Amino acid sequence: MNNQDNQTQQTKEESKKNSINKHSPTTIFKLPITFVEKNKLHILDQHILTDLELTECTNATNTDSVNNDKNAPENLENSEEPIPIPQIKTMYDHVFNPKTIYGKHFLSNWATHYTSDVTFLKQTQTLVKHFSPLQSINDEEVDGNNTNTIDQYDDIHAIWNSIQNDKNFKDKFGYVDIGLLEPLNSSSFFLQILSLQNLASPVISLLTPLIILIIPFFLLKIQKISVSFSSYVSSLKRIAQYHPIGKVFDNFGSITWDKRIYILVSIAFYFLQIYQNVMSCHRFYKNMFLIHNNIHKFSAYIEHSIRNISYVHSIASNLSSYQQFCQESAMHANVLTALHSDIKNVMPFKVTLANISNIGTIMKYYYQIFANNDVKNAISYSFGFNSYFEHLSGLKSLILSKKIAPCTFVKSAAKKTYLDSSYYAPLMNQNPVKNKVLLHKKTTITGPNAAGKTTLIKSTLLNVIFSQQFGYGFYKKARLLPYHYVHSYLNIPDTSGRDSLFQAESRRCREILTCLLENKNKRHFCIFDELYSGTNPYEAVASAYGFIKYLNKYDNLDLLLTTHYTKLCELLQTEHVQNMHMKIELCEGSEIKYLYKLDKGISSIKGGIKVLQDLDYPQDIINSTRDIINSE
Repeated sequence: MNNQDNQTQQTKEESKKNSINKHSPTTIFKLPITFVEKNKLHILDQHILTDLELTECTNATNTDSVNNDKNAPENLENSEEPIPIPQIKTMYDHVFNPKTIYGKHFLSNWATHYTSDVTFLKQTQTLVKHFSPLQSINDEEVDGNNTNTIDQYDDIHAIWNSIQNDKNFKDKFGYVDIGLLEPLNSSSFFLQILSLQNLASPVISLLTPLIILIIPFFLLKIQKISVSFSSYVSSLKRIAQYHPIGKVFDNFGSITWDKRIYILVSIAFYFLQIYQNVMSCHRFYKNMFLIHNNIHKFSAYIEHSIRNISYVHSIASNLSSYQQFCQESAMHANVLTALHSDIKNVMPFKVTLANISNIGTIMKYYYQIFANNDVKNAISYSFGFNSYFEHLSGLKSLILSKKIAPCTFVKSAAKKTYLDSSYYAPLMNQNPVKNKVLLHKKTTITGPNAAGKTTLIKSTLLNVIFSQQFGYGFYKKARLLPYHYVHSYLNIPDTSGRDSLFQAESRRCREILTCLLENKNKRHFCIFDELYSGTNPYEAVASAYGFIKYLNKYDNLDLLLTTHYTKLCELLQTEHVQNMHMKIELCEGSEIKYLYKLDKGISSIKGGIKVLQDLDYPQDIINSTRDIINSE
């Protein structure tokens, strides 16, 4: 396949995906973390979601790790292999690696809360430890009708949208659309009669003239008037001789033109009515085919959903902090179970006497999916629960591959807290450099540009959040006293229209300070990237020193600060702030090799020239820059 064909195929797949996603799925499902005590449930601020790229990613370098240069074909022009397109992934994409439409769409559910409830976090670790998606799959009955979960969810999403977003649903499928009479749509007997009428309408239309002619004979019999069928037919023939329609068959030429036209128009309308009824019957048959197929797919999906809920219950039912979650999911599972018991025997439609005699019942079930609030809520809930099940599966796969590890939670600030062998989630498949980060000490981090300072503090905050959401993080081991507030000073915008960059930076710091002063008895964790870099170096150092010195008074606040200002680090060292730096290796020709390893002390290495060289700046600019640096 050449590259053009590959792009065409990708365009078709994208078009199909956009068609399916015309209406995004919604759910009433709530993650277990939302059921913890309110005073132990904490909200993730929007700027943290943005800074850490938890739900939206604008950084083109944050891609799927399998799509890198070393995997690309050596000769792209002659290669028959399709060119891989890097997939930009959010942090939660890296954690849960969802494949289905529900797994992808409901990732944002995680981006709302974290918790300081240690009991919940430990019990979540227990749940994940015993969770085995393979065991759940092995419990299923395998038959020829089982489909791939991704395709199954896509089908269900498309069917659900077609049902819930069809404004002409009742008219399309022949349901009663009159307010007072709508309860009849829940009557299988009424719907059966209505269905038989739709099926028989072409035959009834065809036989209507004959029925009209025969009815008087039976009326005479009811009145006990003695008349034989042959004499009745003879009487009809005599009457027909004097009727315009009868003359059509006897002597058409003797009829006037106005009566000829009347007769021809009547016959045309008669056959038009038959045609309309035939088409109506055909549409009804197609609808029956669609309804049966949709219900059959829903039956398999609901069975799959019930199995997932039951499996999670088998692990979580004994966990105290999961009781409300289990009760809510059990309530919806009961509704799904009742629906499944009704529709489990519905198969793709075939014209058989048994199927025809059961049409009313099938239409009743289909209407329940459309209109019954309990059923609709249960199905909507299943979308979110199945995404949660998929996310647990993704988390479990990271545990089995030893990419993440459980966190140990402590109850006292007297114990040292840290992340050991911590690393950045997007690098999990690229043999990342790992670092030990001490959380119980306020720490500054120096190093040249591109040495990994920002990545290190981002990964630290990410691992703190992950640890306080599901008890695991991207590290070898960790000890943590949970935080009540997390703060981020990254990517401060200077485009608000009213603030300069320094004003925006100062505003963010003021927000952090206000939160700290209003919650002095709560634990806080902050990361600061290039504090007050929006002003001149002299004022930046002075302002940053004053701010960090003030924060240093609070033992309930831990922080990491990156900076290029060695003077600031020297000043803060007198305030018992720990100075660390990112190690580099100086090579021949002033070349720098980045080691991305955290070490003690302050870095005095200047790496700006290296960045300019990597970006292929003119040598004159680089020489002038080097002259100024060397003259200092």
